Amino acid sequence: MEHQATVEAMIAVAVSAWVQGSVGFGYALISAPLLALVAPELVPGPIMLSSLVLSLASAVRERTSIDRSGVALALLGRLPGVAIGAAALAWFSEHTTNVVFGVLVLVAVALSLSGLALPRNRRTLVTTGFVSGVMGTMTSIGGPPIALVYQHAEGPELRATLNTYFALGSAMSIPALALAGHFGRVELASGLLLLPATGVGFAMSGASRRYLDEGRTRGAVLAVASVSALAVVIRTLLV
Repeated sequence: MEHQATVEAMIAVAVSAWVQGSVGFGYALISAPLLALVAPELVPGPIMLSSLVLSLASAVRERTSIDRSGVALALLGRLPGVAIGAAALAWFSEHTTNVVFGVLVLVAVALSLSGLALPRNRRTLVTTGFVSGVMGTMTSIGGPPIALVYQHAEGPELRATLNTYFALGSAMSIPALALAGHFGRVELASGLLLLPATGVGFAMSGASRRYLDEGRTRGAVLAVASVSALAVVIRTLLV
């Protein structure tokens, strides 16, 4: 990457990590469209690796609030979704992949802004886990489907559960990307380079998450989606 692109990528990663540490999701939703503009080689593999580390740290921080049964059901649905997402990356041309990327980002933003409240049960958790697996493996953005199920949960439960799911889901998607030829030594090195900026954003989220827990979590979730929607529009105009 050129120096300017590197600086821009690190800023995008740090801000996105701060948002996810505060709200519970949003790291890939915000950073992936921005990185697709300045450093497309960082999507999806490298950003997924840094997302794994960020999500694991966030989950450990609030581990007593994890909805373990919900995570298990969502991961059950994610397994076939990961396989389909990896197969699509292997079969599609670069142009087709870029088009699919744009469409899925728009779908992710629309889901976040829809205000749709899904009941939290076995069927919705498995189904949203499947959709998240396809989207997450292809674009690194798999948060919105699961966030819809948990958007009315208390802040600690929402953050802990989503980040546990993201960490385990990324651990499933990265090997699938490697098998599809989209994650190797270059992507590993790039992902590791993102970790310092990810750590800065995570550290910044300590105070802001307590502020959001005072009845402001859902509003923050919708604000995150709005910012990412703006990023998608900019990317569409510039490509």
